[in-house]
Amino acid sequence: MEEIEKMILELYNNENISIGVHGTAMLPDKEEKRVKAMCSKGIMCRYGDIRRTVALQDRGMIHAHGNASLEELMQYTYKKYEKGYVSEMVKEDKLVRYIPKEIDLEQYSFLVGIPKEMQTTDKEIFSGPKERFAMEYAKNEEDLRIGGYKDLEGRPINPQYIIGYYKNGDIRTFQYNSKFYGFQNKEKENALPELDLEKIQKVNEEVRQKNEEKIKKSTQELGKETIEEQKDTKEKRKIFHLFDLMNRKVRMNQSQTKEVEKNE
Repeated sequence: MEEIEKMILELYNNENISIGVHGTAMLPDKEEKRVKAMCSKGIMCRYGDIRRTVALQDRGMIHAHGNASLEELMQYTYKKYEKGYVSEMVKEDKLVRYIPKEIDLEQYSFLVGIPKEMQTTDKEIFSGPKERFAMEYAKNEEDLRIGGYKDLEGRPINPQYIIGYYKNGDIRTFQYNSKFYGFQNKEKENALPELDLEKIQKVNEEVRQKNEEKIKKSTQELGKETIEEQKDTKEKRKIFHLFDLMNRKVRMNQSQTKEVEKNE
């Protein structure tokens, strides 16, 4: 078994971390600039729940993916056969026009690892607020014509949760991400870093404690709200009682006045 496969197996069986995979397609680039930028800046997620873009091993099925097996994590090929469309400039004498051009894309699979106790909707899972971004290519000629691929909105999944990536479903091409929180400081250039199992456990425990504090705080706030509502209800009852007494007194006075007038 290759070194990377052993590492994925170890993470897959670790009770303190949940790993998943995100597949995407990109324009051919020998230097892999955009892929490396995603490892550094984060994977853009257009949803509030990362399960809609990351197939995690243990977070349930959503949009036909999820509950990724060990084999899927090491052989993921989502979007492998997708085509891209870009506008190619064509010059004819003095006339310049742009025509659609179909391009064979390269597929990349990003391995993602988050603390087991972390929810896929936690704001901490993202490294920033929503922002505008654009794809490199359109998915079809219609998308290219209207420019829908240029005006997208999403939030970056924190790069510290990106383990690394591999190309076209071939785990042997794996490149690790030095920002991943579960790696020890690397000792050798280009060598796969060792996992920091103590830190993975520590971070998961910190998330668990934060979750407990959130629940405790929510319960306390709910209790305060209930007390305030009870106070408001009591005050309202007092006011209604006073109004009722006043109305009774007014009706009594009116009744006495009418009785006097009748006797006269």
